[in-house]
Amino acid sequence: MLPLPYGIENPAPERPGPIRTLIAFNAVVFAGQVLTGPETWLNWAFVPHQTGPLTAITSQFLHGDPVHLLGNMWMLWLFGPELARHLGFWFLPFYLAGGLAAFYEQVPLGHVEAGLRTYNFKAPWPEEMNRRLVDPLCQWCF
Repeated sequence: MLPLPYGIENPAPERPGPIRTLIAFNAVVFAGQVLTGPETWLNWAFVPHQTGPLTAITSQFLHGDPVHLLGNMWMLWLFGPELARHLGFWFLPFYLAGGLAAFYEQVPLGHVEAGLRTYNFKAPWPEEMNRRLVDPLCQWCF
């Protein structure tokens, strides 16, 4: 069973406006994703080998399924008010910077793991060499 946090010791007295706005915006974007289908949103999502500078921002508000959305919004609901209280004006830039860091951390991992494995160890393309290096590391770590 996965333990889920349900509160913090000294919660902020109320949910600040940016928290409610971010949750509402993410919910509206997800509703748009569900209603229009994945083809419409694929240009705005993180796709290995096809990412542009704008997708670094837009992909922060896209979610793969309802559980992904609920998990992210639950954590934002629990821990966001405390961060907003401490960071003040800097909360939203901090939120966006965290999303950018996650995006750019995924770019090399998505590049390495994208595509099918051929297991042709004499393949001339660098992706196969990357896979040979990453596979043992992933097996060791996970």
